Amino acid sequence: MIFPTKFVEWWEVTEWSWRLSEKIDGSGWRPKAIVAVGKGGAVISRILCDMLEVSVMAVLPIRYREHSTGKRNYLSELIEVFYRGQRGNYSIEEGIGEVVGKLSPEIPLDMHVDLKGKRTLIVEEIIATGMHMDLARRIVEKEWRAGETRSAALVWKAPEGKGQPDYYFIRPSRFVWFQFPWSRLNDYIQFLYTIIEVESRENGKRIWSKAELEEQFQIWYGRKPEQKYFLKALRALQRERAIRIEGEVIRIS
Repeated sequence: MIFPTKFVEWWEVTEWSWRLSEKIDGSGWRPKAIVAVGKGGAVISRILCDMLEVSVMAVLPIRYREHSTGKRNYLSELIEVFYRGQRGNYSIEEGIGEVVGKLSPEIPLDMHVDLKGKRTLIVEEIIATGMHMDLARRIVEKEWRAGETRSAALVWKAPEGKGQPDYYFIRPSRFVWFQFPWSRLNDYIQFLYTIIEVESRENGKRIWSKAELEEQFQIWYGRKPEQKYFLKALRALQRERAIRIEGEVIRIS
């Protein structure tokens, strides 16, 4: 496997959320409101609302501002860091640092929620850099007027001392990309685009069969692609004029 990837299934999302809720419940601290950080945080927050019997939930739509050009995003850049690391004398840690260093959070919508002193749990599905959680906490405490706040995440994988939540379920010992089911298609698009772009640039490969691309997907990401996402991602890349699909043949545009 070139890019360490954990494909998270829906049953794992509910099980991990249950385990996270047990940690929160066991601490004796009971939130009166939950604020979700981004789209992934919204999924986990809704589950936690049920498990912790919380009736007030809001979503703070934080995302990373994209600095990549063309069809690439920061996921594609991370994948290429690992590709280069396996090819020769290149520091994966430094490469990850360069990619993360270009990221900055933004909130695309102007919104305000008055939490009026409520004890508030701020939830993100994964804390990878701590940027989103730090920004969310400032907004929820200072602008939304929450009372005591605590933070929670299914996965905390930021470097030690950065963005540590009050509650988390998984703490990986090494880098792994957690591919959650609610962003599967978007990630498949980047997974496939990175393969064809790197192979075209490095090895001059311009024509693929679908079977060849499926085989490379398993080599790069550790498992065979699910057909419905694989085919839909290819159609998306064709709409973006990155490839042309001709039956079972894929040509690089």
